[in-house]
Amino acid sequence: MSLALAVSALVLVLIVWLFVHRRYRRLGQRLSALEAGRRQDAEAVRALSAGAVSHGEQVVRVRRELTRLKEQLTTLAARGSGAEVFEQAIRMARRGASREDIIQTCGLSQVEADLVLLLHREDS
Repeated sequence: MSLALAVSALVLVLIVWLFVHRRYRRLGQRLSALEAGRRQDAEAVRALSAGAVSHGEQVVRVRRELTRLKEQLTTLAARGSGAEVFEQAIRMARRGASREDIIQTCGLSQVEADLVLLLHREDS
């Protein structure tokens, strides 16, 4: 009888061990799936963060350009008519000013400054 009891206990232990082993394997698979999902989520967050940083940098550049254009508009409005701006650019060209100086001082575009220089620069 004690042999039958020992065999029954051994069978019971094997059944419990198989149950625990199968459960452990399922939990391992679930843990692997959760870890893969966590890695995907982390990558998505990194991508979104990089996009947000890039977007923020672009907003800063646009704001700087807007500020610069407002300053140019204020400068042009303070000088009066466009003819006065071109007259100043012509005087500067005749004195030998560079294209960059004319652009900065008069607020002209590069093409406008080049045209003024082409038409009014005094040849040395």
